[in-house]
This record gives sequence, C-alpha cells and structure tokens, in this order.
Amino acid sequence: MSKRVSGIPFVKIAMPVPREQAEETWKSLDHSIGLIFDFQASKLSFEELYRKAYDLIIHKYGDLLYNGLTDSFHRQCSIILKKLRSEVSGNLFEVLLQSWTNFKMFINMIKDILMYMDRNYVSSKNLLPAYELGLSIFKSDIILDADISIKIRIWILENIKNDRNMQMISTEKCLIKNIINMLAELNPREKNIYISIFENPFIEESRNFFTQEAQEWIASDSCPEYLKKVERRLKEEQERVEQLMDPRTENLILKIVDECFIKAHARTLVSMEGSGCSRMIDNLQLDDLKRMYWLFSRVPECRKEISFHLSSSIEAEGSKIISLVDYKKNYKQLMDDLLKIREKYDLIVTKSFEKDPIMQTCMNLSFEKCINKNAKTALALTLYIDNLLTKGIKSMNENQIETIFDHAILIFRYISDKDIFEAYYKQNLSKRLLGSSSLSDDAERLMIRKLKIECGSHYTSKIEGMLIDMRLSKDSLKDFINPNDIIDFKVLTAAFWPQAQVQPIILPVEFSTKIERFRRLYLNKYSGRTLIWTTNLGNAEIKSYLGDNREKHDLVVSTYQMIVLLMYNDKTAYRYEEIYESLNIDDKEFEFHVLGLVKCGILVKKNNEKKLENDTVLMLNADFKYKMYKIKVPILQKKENTDDVCENEIPEIVEDDRKHMIEAIIVKIMKSRRVIGHQQLISEVSKMISWKFVASNKQIKGRIENLIEREFLQRDPKDSNVYLYIV
Repeated sequence: MSKRVSGIPFVKIAMPVPREQAEETWKSLDHSIGLIFDFQASKLSFEELYRKAYDLIIHKYGDLLYNGLTDSFHRQCSIILKKLRSEVSGNLFEVLLQSWTNFKMFINMIKDILMYMDRNYVSSKNLLPAYELGLSIFKSDIILDADISIKIRIWILENIKNDRNMQMISTEKCLIKNIINMLAELNPREKNIYISIFENPFIEESRNFFTQEAQEWIASDSCPEYLKKVERRLKEEQERVEQLMDPRTENLILKIVDECFIKAHARTLVSMEGSGCSRMIDNLQLDDLKRMYWLFSRVPECRKEISFHLSSSIEAEGSKIISLVDYKKNYKQLMDDLLKIREKYDLIVTKSFEKDPIMQTCMNLSFEKCINKNAKTALALTLYIDNLLTKGIKSMNENQIETIFDHAILIFRYISDKDIFEAYYKQNLSKRLLGSSSLSDDAERLMIRKLKIECGSHYTSKIEGMLIDMRLSKDSLKDFINPNDIIDFKVLTAAFWPQAQVQPIILPVEFSTKIERFRRLYLNKYSGRTLIWTTNLGNAEIKSYLGDNREKHDLVVSTYQMIVLLMYNDKTAYRYEEIYESLNIDDKEFEFHVLGLVKCGILVKKNNEKKLENDTVLMLNADFKYKMYKIKVPILQKKENTDDVCENEIPEIVEDDRKHMIEAIIVKIMKSRRVIGHQQLISEVSKMISWKFVASNKQIKGRIENLIEREFLQRDPKDSNVYLYIV
C-alpha cells in the first residue's frame, strides 16, 4: 500500500562558479575543439563536452563560450588560409574543396556539443548559431580574402568558357560544381557571396561572350541556321546551369541569351534576304518558322516582327490574286486561290505559331484588308456560289457539298461590306429560281442557313423570302391554272426580289387573254393585293421548224425571245425598230435577248452590222443547221469595262439601302437618348451597322445633315456638336 507524502518540493540550486573555473572549463573545451579540427574527435567524450558547455551557460558564462568559439573558428580558418596560400602545385581548388568539406564536418560536430548554447544563449542574444557562425567566419576569413576570391572567380569563368568551347573534361566539371555549391552554401538565405564572387561576373562575362558569338553567326549564317544555333545554345546553357550552378542562375543566364541572340537581332533575322521570315513563309518551312516563333516568344515584343511579315506576306499574295482583271471569267480561280492561301497561312499559324491568338488575329485582319480592297471580291464570291449551285455540286455527295460551302463561307466571313454581297447574291438567286437552273433546293437552303449562322436572320430574311415565295406560289396557284395550260405563272412578293420594275410588253392574244383570266380569278380571291406583270423575266420552250429544210428543234428561250420568234410566224424579216415598237419595249436589256437569237444563228443581220441599229434588218436564217435537237438560246451579257467594278465602287441599289439603314439607326439612337454628342453618335452608329458594312464618318455625317433638314433632329443652340431629337 503506497502512501502519499506532502511537503516542500526538492529544488537543486546551482552553486556559483568562479570566473577562473569557468575559464578553465572553456580552455578544456577549446582544446577539444582543436582536437576535432585535428581529426582526433574519436578520443573525446561528446557527452562530457556537452555537459561542460551546458555548465558554462547555466552559470552565466555564455559570452565566454561564444566569444571563445569565435576566436577558435578564426584560428582554424587562419591555418586553412595559410595552407591555401602556400599551395603552388596547381591543386589549390582541390585543397580548398577538401578544407571546406572538412570544416563543415567539424563545425557540425561542434554544433552538437553546443546545442544548449544555440537553444538558449544564442536565441536570447539574437546571435548566429554555432554552425552558421562557422560558415560566416570561413566566408570572411578565407573566401573573401582578396587573393582567394579573385582566383576562384578567374578559375571558374575560364573553365566555363572552356566548357562553352567544348574544352573541359568531366572531372573539372565536378570540381567546379562543388566550388560553386560552396559559394551558395556560405550564405544560403541571401546567397550574396555566390552572387558577388560568381554570379555577377559570370553574367557579365556571358553577355560579352554571347554578344560576340551572335555577331559572328549573324554575319555568316542564314536565318534558319542561326536559329538552330541559338536553340542549341539555349539548351547548352540550361544544361550547364543544371550541372554546375544554383537554380536561381538559370533565369538570369537564359535572359541574357534571349537579349543577345534574339532581341538584339530580331528585326535583322526576319528581314534577312533570301532566308528571312518572308522566304520561310513562301517556302512553307514549318519547322524553321516554329523554331523562330518559339525563340521569339521568349522575348514577347519580338513576336510583332513575325506578325508584321505575316501580314505583309498575306497582303502581297492576296493583292496579287485580287488584281486579276477579268473577274467575270476568273471568279472560280480567284476563289480557289484565296482559299489556297488561306489554307496555307492557317497551316502556318496552327503548326508553326501554335494557334497564337495574336497571330490568328493578324492573319484574319490581313485577309480582311486584302479581300476588301476591291468590291469585285464580293461579286466573284457570289458568282462562285452561283456556279456551285448550278453546275459545281452535280457529282458531289452531302459531305463534299457541306465542305465546299464552308470554304465559301470562310471567304464571306472576311468581306466587310456584306450588303454588297447580299445584293449580288439575291440577283443570282433570282435567276436560278426563275430560270429553274438550281441543281438542288436542299443545297440552296443549306447555303442560306450558313449565311444565317454568320450574320443572323435579319440578313437572310429577304433571301429566305424568295425561296418561300417559290414554294407558296406553286401551292397557291393550283386553283387558277389548268395543268394542261401552256402558261405557268409565279406570284412573287415584290419586297423580296431584286429585279427593277420594267414596263410590261404587249403580248400576243393567246397569252394576254389567259393572263387577264388569271388576274380576275386571283384578285377575286386576294382582293387586297396588286399584280404587276414582269414580262422581262421568265422563260419558255418553243417547238420550231427552222431553215429551208424545216428541221424540228425545241428552243429554250427567254420571254422576250419567245415573243420575237412568234412575230416571225407572220413574215421572215423585220427592222429592229419595228420589233421593239410593236412590242412596246422600254427595257435596255431587250437588245441582248435579240442578240442571243443572232448568236445562235436563228436570226441573221441582213448587212452583218456589228451593233443593232434601228434600221438593222433581222431575218430568219434560211440556212440554219444545228446538231442538237434541243437548243438553249443564250442572252448576251453587256460588255463591261474591266474597271467597272473597282476600288470603293458600290452598286447604286446598295448605296440607297445604306442611306436608309444609317438614317434608321440614327433615329433609333436619338429616340432612346434624346440628347447625344456628335462623336458619340458617330461611334454608336458605326458599331451598330458594322455587322453589314463599314460606314465612313462622311456617310454618317451626310445622313445626320439630311435628318436635320427633314426636322427629325436639330443641333443644340448652345453647342453645335450636340444633337437633340425632335419629338
């Protein structure tokens, strides 16, 4: 049975130790430290040494211990320094490294003995712990010695220069690495010794070396060869830092490489005649371009040099293609060539420039600039699409059609004035629908759907309306037309279709009576509508017996051509004036319909005049012969000046639409704002209208003045640069 005894606790009280005894204790410790540095640590009892140091701290003799330790370290370093100075055999750095290795080992042992001092005395006095004290003294007494530090610097730099020239052996590399590591370890937090003795001189020496090397390379090598050498130099310097130096030096030395080899010569490299950026682009040197982009990206501002040449190359190639004069005949070649260079530069940006957003933007802006230099690009694209829908997709499957339409949309995307494209597209679509020349309604709808995705439903509403008209017209006219009738009508919405109104011609009785019957029936059902006959459109098939041999042919002709041919049932020759006066013609295009009959040989000019004059006599060709049974009679096209579609030319109908659209947007803005400054109004109108075309400030100012004259808005009496909306 245990018994708990209460009472006063036992306390061991340390008896005061005289100064003389403390000094004797330190002398004993100092002697032991000397033995440690003399490789005789095995003779010592570390527990006893620890207790001696502990007693000195407990009895308030910490300053004696710490100051004595400092003197002891200085004494040992002076011995090492004397040994280093006497080293003349060329093994100075091997001896230095061995001394350093031993010194670290010794002070690490001493640190264990003085652990209590570090935890108490050193921390309370904010002094360096024993191990760090030893490093600090080794640094100040040995490494910072003027003679030693200079030798270290010179030796390291010479060996690194030899390594760059591939003249250093692996054993030397190992020694250099250890010496450099020693410099870094001497001041692990700030690394000021590593920086002052090695890093700063190394960076400066490297800058001089790289500057000279870059000058030699730029003078002798082509751009691709120079870039390969720089790539190799970067890799070597990176490996050298990893093998020999502190990691912090890597960014510094690679930055110097970038400055000396890339930044200093970027413009020279990209402009190098015969091998620079433009030449590499022309020859599609993807690997060399990729290397240039990667190296230049290390100095971000240098990428603009590549983007400048990318733009120049695109605009040069694009302008060469756009400059084709005969756009009517070469529209397919024009589009194919544009798509080829777009594919080429997209490959460069994707493969060589890693889809860099800056490069992609640069490419797109350059294509847009070159494509919009001339309005004929929009016209050529509509002709290209028209050719696809009437001929080009005949033997294609759905995937091929989808792909080729996507290519067309790619060019369309770059066209700024999309209203010009729309006007031409509507004209061609009208001809395809009314002439039944489109290969596929599904393909028509697919193309319109792609345009709708690009620009929205407001852009394609009228184009879609044309297709809807054709479908509804066919369904809604079943009640009015006899299936066996010789005439087929189409009722179209005037707002959707681009054709200008032309005065109807006088039709033969067999047609006019049927037309009148249809008009009465249709208007009885749709009383609120108005029918306007467009006899300049449409087509017909005529069964004919031509020439003295009375050969039978089916003629596919326009309405104008049909009426003219029917006149020749009465007699075989007419003056041109008789024809257009008897038909009440008021259409400048009529001449080209008649010339189509002349071209295919059905009619002949009596005197072979080059042009149709009022007194030109047109006769049926008695010698007419044609191998084919079915003949499609052409409508000749008006000969155009090669400069008809030139820079900044805008079709008249598009110009009118633009005026109305700008005015509508101005009024819309003014209704919501009521009061607005001139520049703000210009800016907002430009932004709101940019989806369809690029409006100049002059255009917008003109429409503002027009609205002021018509009293939709007025200037502020106090400030003429401010507009007020008139309610």
